[in-house]
Amino acid sequence: MTERQRLAQAALIAVCVSIEVKSLSGADLGFWVQEIEALLPDCVDCPEVLGPIRYAAETLVIARSVSELSQARSRLSRELKLYYGVAAADRINAWREATR
Repeated sequence: MTERQRLAQAALIAVCVSIEVKSLSGADLGFWVQEIEALLPDCVDCPEVLGPIRYAAETLVIARSVSELSQARSRLSRELKLYYGVAAADRINAWREATR
């Protein structure tokens, strides 16, 4: 993985979390969706664990109707929750292993 790809993947996660946490809409959401669109080409070869988030972000980029946008945001929210749930469990397990 190149440094550019690593940075793009980190930025993709940060932007997606920002959209979710801030419940962005309108021009603010449009700005970040454009940024996601720019990041996606550098995220094609992302690790498998990020695949569902990348796919959800792609769905957000191509959403045209209010219904599609709502479904895309719901999917993104769901995938972020799963990703961070797994990440939290992995970090707790790593911490437990380190304290043994």
